[in-house]
Amino acid sequence: MEYARTSIRTLLKSVRPLSVAVKRAREKRTEFYRFQKRVHRDTWARHDNILRWADQCLSQQTELEAEDRYTRTDDPVVRQGYALKKKVEAEFRNKHVDWSDVRILIQRQNYEQSIGGYSLFGNLAMSLQFMGINVTTVSTREEFAGSLNEFRPTVLLTSDDDRDRSVIDWNMFERFRLENNCALGLTASLEEFGNAPLVGRLRWARSHNVNFYYCFSPQEYLRARAEYSPFWEEGYKILSLEFGANVLKYYPVPDITRDLDYVFLGSRNKVKWDRYVTFFDRIGREYPGFVHGGGWLKLKDQSINTDRDRYFYARARICLNLHTRHEIQWPLECNERSYMLAACGAPMLIDNPARLKSIFPDGSVFSASSPDEYFELFRFMLANPQEVQRRTLLAQSEIMNKYNTFTRAEGFVTHLKRQVDQVGSL
Repeated sequence: MEYARTSIRTLLKSVRPLSVAVKRAREKRTEFYRFQKRVHRDTWARHDNILRWADQCLSQQTELEAEDRYTRTDDPVVRQGYALKKKVEAEFRNKHVDWSDVRILIQRQNYEQSIGGYSLFGNLAMSLQFMGINVTTVSTREEFAGSLNEFRPTVLLTSDDDRDRSVIDWNMFERFRLENNCALGLTASLEEFGNAPLVGRLRWARSHNVNFYYCFSPQEYLRARAEYSPFWEEGYKILSLEFGANVLKYYPVPDITRDLDYVFLGSRNKVKWDRYVTFFDRIGREYPGFVHGGGWLKLKDQSINTDRDRYFYARARICLNLHTRHEIQWPLECNERSYMLAACGAPMLIDNPARLKSIFPDGSVFSASSPDEYFELFRFMLANPQEVQRRTLLAQSEIMNKYNTFTRAEGFVTHLKRQVDQVGSL
């Protein structure tokens, strides 16, 4: 009987933390719902009109963005951004067309499954193709089967996630590898972000002859986290493919007036709910702006078309950007949006991610460590457009010159070539 009481007490102790976590999640969801109701009514009221305007601009892109409109504009941010875009394109166009021994097959996530993954892999594929490297993407089992037989990849990049791996016919892939050299790379992910236990995933990797792992974080972050040590203990390398600005897609738009106090493009991300509520709340209440993304309760049209994002940015006096607590604490990354905004010449108000100063030079962005500081900087930016322009020019030059997706992809593929060579020598 005493043993039974002890077992029940032990069970209740194990359940209690889960109940607290569920309660806290509900509280955060309720607070986020209330936060959305507090956002200035004009932000929601004019949303659909702004969306239609951007769609119209995109349909007239050839006319609206003719080269002569860039060369005659008085806006230095637009002139510099366009000149840098052309410079970077000239440097990387077909630069590695001779790398014919590298054929990369990328298993790309659907947009509905992962907005970030869809964007990252799409920008990578676009950049590689522009440089003349053979690459194709798949998102279904049917596409995979066709690409494997016709494209005959030397590298397969996919995700270390059960949903993503289910797209791959692994029996077919193993038969293909019996007659073809093909290196297999998976994303290196930690359990704390909702992934399956690493022990089981590493066991699966060994049984399927995974050659290497890769991630979108710098080596500095990987070394700082002891949780990555099992990868290295198993003898795997983790390649870094850091974020960058895709200048084929993100660059300024000429002849558009900055008439929106702020623009925020982003989905209703649970990981950032508390950051949205604390940093965005006062700005959202007191100033009308433009908010768009999936999951916002007030929006009837939540459609996503990343090709039109540049038009929203072009109308923004300020673009709001927030990171997760993890990105604030660890030298993980500045989010992909940071690079997009800088390349578009969008005035950026950001929080304080640990990697900020290693990417953006001093005095090139407005960054805040607290909600009060964030709000005061917002008001300062509205009142000081010349200082905003000065910093925007600095950020744009730094990102487009040094941290574009071509530069990132080039370094990554250099490492991939070594992996292909190693597989061929086995």
